[in-house]
Amino acid sequence: MSYNYSAGPPPQSAGQPAGPAFSQAGLQDVVNSWITSVTKPNVQTYAAEVPRADQNRLIMSVGLATVVSAVLGLLGGILGHNMVGSFLTALIGTPLGFFIGQGVIYLLARAMGGTGSFMTQSYVMSTFWAPLLVLRSIPIVGSFIGIIAGLYSLYLTYLALQPTQRLDSTKSLMVVGILLAIGVVLAICAFVFGMAALLGLAAASGGTQ
Repeated sequence: MSYNYSAGPPPQSAGQPAGPAFSQAGLQDVVNSWITSVTKPNVQTYAAEVPRADQNRLIMSVGLATVVSAVLGLLGGILGHNMVGSFLTALIGTPLGFFIGQGVIYLLARAMGGTGSFMTQSYVMSTFWAPLLVLRSIPIVGSFIGIIAGLYSLYLTYLALQPTQRLDSTKSLMVVGILLAIGVVLAICAFVFGMAALLGLAAASGGTQ
């Protein structure tokens, strides 16, 4: 399947519904998109999702991933003796983190000349973000595949940016490179602040003895 990056996504016909209803069939349709997105990673796969992008599918994709990750977080909380905290963190933090991340990607893509919509980008990227999130949320196992899933997500973002924002491969790679750099900086900052907090606690405990 070829995709014309200079033109917008194929328009929906006037009589076509905005999206699948919030039903078992609609959820199954979204899950099928998840499976295709992570098992057939190529530009054509995401180009095929562009004309299917709508608010209903986006809500179902993010919502289903949020619920599943919250339930898995609850199970993980049982192991870590923090059920309520883990559940609420996943329930609130999951959609918030997704849309903040999409906002950053959208702004970077626009700076590179991207012309796609925020909703289209968010839906298409949710089709691989959601299943990878579910995998990372599995207690114990998820921590071992987190880094691999994160790197794979960056690769899929590189592919998905091309049809959703109509960027060429070079500009898509530049966006992903900036995202990776931001992630590295944030990780370093988190490590530094974490170490500072530990040293501060150690100093405080030593001073009270």
